[in-house]
Amino acid sequence: MWAKHKHNAGFTIVELLIVIVVIAILAAISIVAYNGIQQRARASAVSSALNQAAKKIAIAQVDTTGAIPTCAEFKSIITGATLNLADTCVSFTSNDINYQYKTTPTNTIPATGYCITATKSSTSRYITNTGTLTDNSCPGHSNGGSEAITNLALNPTANGGTTAINSGGTGVVSIGTEWASTGTNSFKITPNSATNNDSYMTLGGDLGGFRAGLQAGKTYTISATVRLAAPLTGSLAGNGSRQITAWYTSATGSHSRSTSNQAPNVAGQARVSVTYSIPSDATAAWLRFYNGAVSGSGIVWYDDIMITEGSTQYAYADGDSPGWDWNGSANNATSTGSPL
Repeated sequence: MWAKHKHNAGFTIVELLIVIVVIAILAAISIVAYNGIQQRARASAVSSALNQAAKKIAIAQVDTTGAIPTCAEFKSIITGATLNLADTCVSFTSNDINYQYKTTPTNTIPATGYCITATKSSTSRYITNTGTLTDNSCPGHSNGGSEAITNLALNPTANGGTTAINSGGTGVVSIGTEWASTGTNSFKITPNSATNNDSYMTLGGDLGGFRAGLQAGKTYTISATVRLAAPLTGSLAGNGSRQITAWYTSATGSHSRSTSNQAPNVAGQARVSVTYSIPSDATAAWLRFYNGAVSGSGIVWYDDIMITEGSTQYAYADGDSPGWDWNGSANNATSTGSPL
């Protein structure tokens, strides 16, 4: 007698794991290849859009004896819409391509050149009047779909001297060359009273009205780097020493303030920041950067002042930072670019 034993065929656990790993590897390769194809397609689309934009500008210049188009004229050229001189082309979309445009030198009229950024999804390229195509965006434009931000401080690193800076209270502001967080200078606040510790500096003064580019009905975040050569001594302001205070005047005439964190009272540097909202019916708003000590108690330096709209504290940047541009004369204007 004999018996025939039949075993059911099947996969072992090891075999199943091998199959799963192979499938995962193939899927990863396919995703990478697909993403690469998408990236090349976006780059091709923005390159084509930029070349077409440059050609349209060249054609338009024939009728304007070579004049560089203004912002409004550029938007009309690209979209075909009727020219609206009040229009803005800081950012607009046409045929699924986002355009940003500026004349050079920075937004001058008449201009000697231009720079166009085209973005599709997360891919940005730019072209200038020389016809050169380059990856990323024009300085001062948003890049890869990120939103550009503006630093409202006109002279944020003291490299413009005392432009837009005022002494306040019992403080005396000068340009310090002993230390700088960015560049070669900083703002040096020295107390000038043996009895009053209300020593500070302001941006554009604080005697009424809206200062430092602030507007009613908006929220701002203000930050700066503070440096001490040695701890302050003597009489120190409890709510003002080594910190920023942001003020506004309400419709009833009362003053309100928000304060940043205090820089530690030790030798070294620290970043301080405050976010505050200005009511829509406010009649004035201003900023103070405090030493907050009396004469002989020590000196406080400020540098890298950043004033941006909204509640986000961004890394410091100005018109000299990578991908940023001054919206006017260097160290005497606001500056714009993508967050660093």
